[in-house]
Amino acid sequence: MDLLRALVEQAGRAVVMGTRDPAAAACADRAVFLVGGRVVGMIDHPTTDEVAAELARQQPGQG
Repeated sequence: MDLLRALVEQAGRAVVMGTRDPAAAACADRAVFLVGGRVVGMIDHPTTDEVAAELARQQPGQG
């Protein structure tokens, strides 16, 4: 994660990563949540807790 963050900050690169790991997603500038290929949520400067809560909300049979 440190290498990816350095690429963004120092080399001016963009990184797109798919994960269900709240800690990994919290390293991002923005977390975008997809269900069935559709955007269902977005968090700028996410925290681990915010990502975990959104992932739990998106579980089938919940929310």
